[in-house]
Amino acid sequence: MIRRLASSFFVCAALTAAVSAAAAFAVLRSASPWTLCGFAAMAIPSLASGAWMARSHGRPGAGFVLALGTGVTLRILLLTIVVVAAARQGRGELTQTLAGLAFGFVPLMVFELVWLARRTRPLALPAGATR
Repeated sequence: MIRRLASSFFVCAALTAAVSAAAAFAVLRSASPWTLCGFAAMAIPSLASGAWMARSHGRPGAGFVLALGTGVTLRILLLTIVVVAAARQGRGELTQTLAGLAFGFVPLMVFELVWLARRTRPLALPAGATR
C-alpha cells in the first residue's frame, strides 16, 4: 500500500512537472538553458524528496522528517548554485533562471502540500465530544 502511494505520488508529481514545463514554455515563448537549469534545480529534488516523503508518510520513525529536511536542503543548495552562476552571466540570464525556478517550484510545492494534506486524516473524537 505504501509503495503504491509513493508510486502514485511520483507519477502525479511528474505529470504536474510536465504541465508546468509546458506552461513555462508557453508563457516565456522560449526556453534558454538557464530556464531549464532553474526548472531542473527545483523539479528534480521536489520529485525525489516528495516520493520519499510519500513513502515515509504515516510510518513510525524519522523518515518523513529526514526526507523533508533533505529536500529543503537540496533545493536551497541547487538554488544558490544556479542563481550565482546565472548572475555571473548577466541580467537576462538571471531573469530566465528565476522564471525557471518559479515554474519548477510553485506547482510542485502546491501539489505536494495538497497531496499530503489529503492523506492526513484528522483524529477521530470520542462519541459526544466537541471541538
